[in-house]
This record gives sequence, C-alpha cells and structure tokens, in this order.
Amino acid sequence: MSPGKIFVFMMTGLALFSCKQAPAPEEGTIETTLPEKVAEIQTITLRESDFQHEILSNGKLKAGRSVDLSFKSAEVIAQISVKNGDRVEAGQVLAELERFKLENNLTEASMKVEEAHLLFQDKLFGMGYHNPLQDSATIPQNKMRIAVIQSGYENAIIARDLARYELENSVLKTPFAGTVSGLFDKQYNIAKAGETFCTILDYSHLEVDFSILESELGLVKAGDQMSVAPFAFPERKATGRVTEINPVVDDNGMVQIRAEIPYRPDLYEGMNVKVSVLRSPGMKLVVPKSAVVVRT
Repeated sequence: MSPGKIFVFMMTGLALFSCKQAPAPEEGTIETTLPEKVAEIQTITLRESDFQHEILSNGKLKAGRSVDLSFKSAEVIAQISVKNGDRVEAGQVLAELERFKLENNLTEASMKVEEAHLLFQDKLFGMGYHNPLQDSATIPQNKMRIAVIQSGYENAIIARDLARYELENSVLKTPFAGTVSGLFDKQYNIAKAGETFCTILDYSHLEVDFSILESELGLVKAGDQMSVAPFAFPERKATGRVTEINPVVDDNGMVQIRAEIPYRPDLYEGMNVKVSVLRSPGMKLVVPKSAVVVRT
C-alpha cells in the first residue's frame, strides 16, 4: 500500500472516532455534586435553664371598679358640672336637679305627718286614753296598731321619708375617685329616674377577663406573670399578674381567668386585647427554637 493511501485511511479513521457521542448515563442513576466549601455547623453546650411556657388568648379590659349613677326622681336637670373623661374626687358634685318641686313635696309630706299624728292621738283618746303621750307605755300593742292604721300616721311617715330621700338625691355625687364616662344628658333635660346618668370608672388599676382551654388549666395559677397587647396598638404591651381563676368549666370546655395590670392612660374600658400568660415550669434542658425542625 502506498504511503498516500495509508495517510488517507488514518485521517478517515480519526474523523469517524471524533464523531462518536459520549455514552448516556444509565437510567435511574444519581449524580452527586460535592460542595466546593466544607459546611460549617454552629453548636452550643446544652444546659438547664429557666423556660417560659406561654399560653395565648384574647380578652377584654375593664376598670378595676365602676359604678352607674342615676337620679331617683324625674326632674329637670339644673346643672351638670362634669363631662366625659373628667377626673373626679370622692364626694364631688356631678349634677343637680331643680329643687323647688322636691322641697315643696317634703314640706307637704311633713305637714301630713303632723296631721296624721294629731288624728292618731284622737283615735287613742276615743279609746279612753285621755293622755296618749303619757299612757303610751301602758296602751296595748293591738290598740296602738289600730290607731296607727286608722289615722294613716305610718303611711304619712313613709311618704315624708321618701320625699326627703328624693330631695337629698337631687344632687348627684361620686362615691369614689375616678373618671366620668357615659354621660350623654344635657342641662335642662328631664332626668330619667332610675336610668344611668353617668358611670364612674376607677382606673387605679385595670382588669382583663379572658378564657383558656380546660386542658391548659394546670399550666396557669394565681400570681403568674402575663401581658396584654391592645388590638389597636399591638406594640404597646402592658404586664400584670393573674389574680382569679373561676373554678367552673363551661359548656365549651373553657375556664374564665382574670388578671390585673397597672393603669395606663392609653388603655380604656372595653378594649380588646391579646393576652399572653407566662409561667416557668422550672429548670429544664432548653433547645433553641431555631434548632428545631418540624416534620408533618
């Protein structure tokens, strides 16, 4: 074979070899790519520490003490000395009614008492007791009772006492220091007898009522630390203590809890709050939350 033919044959073989494809990986095999850097792992020494168990609930704020005040008679409101949000001291006058009619009622009732007393003595005189005041200790109780009923003396005294009571209560005063709320009547309106004129809220401290599951009852006790965060201002947290646990489980399997927190001017009666109760079960081996992987 000539040298020219050998060269052509070798070039042809080299071209055929270079056109062959690399063999495809077998089906079902897994390729593993190793990282270029070695993975670093952070470790801590596991020790016993104080662990805070947290129970979450929703609750409602209320003043530590409150009272609804009302007038005892339906008369014209002569004066209102306060408005909603005012701070008042114990015994401070809040409002007054017109007194003219009430004073006349008391005067008239007092006169009827005197008339009934004279009639009462006259009844005893008719029974043969010529000096009822001196003989009152010796007059039998049944005859004394008959004279009282026939003269209307007892009813007259009741009416006089009621008139005096209404006059005394024509001036509305607060029984304790607090903040005025729920006042909507105006001067010269007619007060609604027996209906709430205003409410006094004692904000010396606040209370929050909330409920927990029956299964969580063993995790809460009086004195446990808790905190509240108003729905309106989640960042404004306030801390307090659990004060009461109602020893009843309702039909929904819930237990009512009450806690007390110090007063703050940005917390109001009726506010809805998120409640968090914290309790330490003692020294435990505590694993950081970031180290826990939840599998479902």
